[in-house]
Amino acid sequence: MPDKIRALCWTDASGLHTQQRPIAYEEGIHNAVADFLNASGDFEATAVATADEVFQSNGLSQYEVVLMWAHGRPVSLEAQHNLVRHVEAGRLGFVGLHSVLMFPSYPVLVGRLLGQTGRYGWEDGVPMRFTVAAPEHPIVEGIESFELSDEAYYEPFGLVEGAEVLLTMEVCETAPRRSQLYNHALGRYEQVQHQVEGVVSRAAWTYRAGEGRVVYFQPGHETDPTYRNLLVQQLLHRAARWVAPSKRG
Repeated sequence: MPDKIRALCWTDASGLHTQQRPIAYEEGIHNAVADFLNASGDFEATAVATADEVFQSNGLSQYEVVLMWAHGRPVSLEAQHNLVRHVEAGRLGFVGLHSVLMFPSYPVLVGRLLGQTGRYGWEDGVPMRFTVAAPEHPIVEGIESFELSDEAYYEPFGLVEGAEVLLTMEVCETAPRRSQLYNHALGRYEQVQHQVEGVVSRAAWTYRAGEGRVVYFQPGHETDPTYRNLLVQQLLHRAARWVAPSKRG
């Protein structure tokens, strides 16, 4: 029997809001993701909710893949740099989930692993249609267009050269959306109004960080049961295998 891929599923649960809708994962997103990876039989996934300790050199050496969902809890720059060094050296793959992209708490991860440098807007509870942009890529091969209601992230993202887009997203309604926008260049949030009809945003992509592989997957708000969707589980299973150093062709 081939060795299982050792994966670390890390979630920051700080600042999650429940005023409008309850959180969809009582067990925590880290446990929800680890559970379906372990159920596949291909992974030995560990779920944790602390960062600095496990992101030190000795902690990361146990794993091939890190899947990270974050909501703004500070992670020290030392820990971020250490995680990036492991990925860039080809010893570790990285899958960034949903809001890890949006917080200024993770400048090293966002800039060096996710390839994102621009600004973006967002709003929760939006019906979206996702379309495959790279049909021959093994993560999305054979996947048809699908719809989810989740938190939408709008362009522009400012992706750096070298990112390969796997999925694009289009909102399934025509009304203008009023949402927050974070401007990396100015380091602040702004209120904006998006006319989203016909606007296509990039929703998942791959990026090579040094010798390491990285995937970003946009859906996954804490109040939406996206990680219980079987198609989403299939995509993240493929993504985690694709970034794992031992599974590269």
